[in-house]
Amino acid sequence: MSTAILGPIRHRCHTCGSGCIGTDVYVLEDERARLQEQAWKLGIEAPLSGGLVRQVERRCVFLDNENLCQIHSRWGIDAKPRVCQQYPLSFVEVGPLQMRAAIDPGCMHAWADWRAGPEAELKGLVVSNGRRVLEWEAEEEALLALLDPAKRRLAGILEALEWSPSDLAEQLIGSNLDKRLLHPDTSEPIRNRLAHVATFIYGLDEPPPLRLSPVAESWGIEVVRRFLFIRASRDGRPLSQTIAMLAGVYACGWADPAPERFGPAISAWSRVMRTPAWKSLFEPT
Repeated sequence: MSTAILGPIRHRCHTCGSGCIGTDVYVLEDERARLQEQAWKLGIEAPLSGGLVRQVERRCVFLDNENLCQIHSRWGIDAKPRVCQQYPLSFVEVGPLQMRAAIDPGCMHAWADWRAGPEAELKGLVVSNGRRVLEWEAEEEALLALLDPAKRRLAGILEALEWSPSDLAEQLIGSNLDKRLLHPDTSEPIRNRLAHVATFIYGLDEPPPLRLSPVAESWGIEVVRRFLFIRASRDGRPLSQTIAMLAGVYACGWADPAPERFGPAISAWSRVMRTPAWKSLFEPT
């Protein structure tokens, strides 16, 4: 088995709980009995829904009112499902005996640690979310090569794709983002981090200058690249996904370029763009 790694593999948990809200957690067969017992001891009913940890209003049933994992709090990190232990490190199968590993850009604090955070453990990984087969491997490969934050800037990427900020703005204006934030698939942490973006888009007439710092711009490109690399969206062309993600980079950057607002916002965007309700909004023409 070969494993391709998209570095840097750096992460520090900030115990924000956002990864436990709106995220599907796959439980391995040999973990289910233990999880059932843990739920019984914690007074939680029906912890599983199919092969997933059950959610209530998109919140993991083991998440307490302070957004902390009750399993972790009582028995430690090793007692959690292995997918939870390694999150946001994503380990996905993309072909026969072909794996990929990268930090999921959907972690709301990934922006803070992607360059200088502690290195993540790569031993004993389990497949995060099932096999993710893609029909357009050549297109994906070309886009991954294009999306290199060490070599490219956003303007050059858009030019290579034959898009412009005005094209993205037009798509964003027609997206009804403020209404989409009320969709049941959109969790509270995502609403909180994208509310100001939706407000900005609602009043958008024409694209303003993008005032991201070089580091923030690199992070925006990195988010798009990771999104494609781990095949965060299970269907749709890589080009469509790239346009949707670049639209988010510009929208979040236009709305507020400050790293502490832009970083979590584009991570939130990367999570909602995995749902059918959002992906169809940004199909390239």
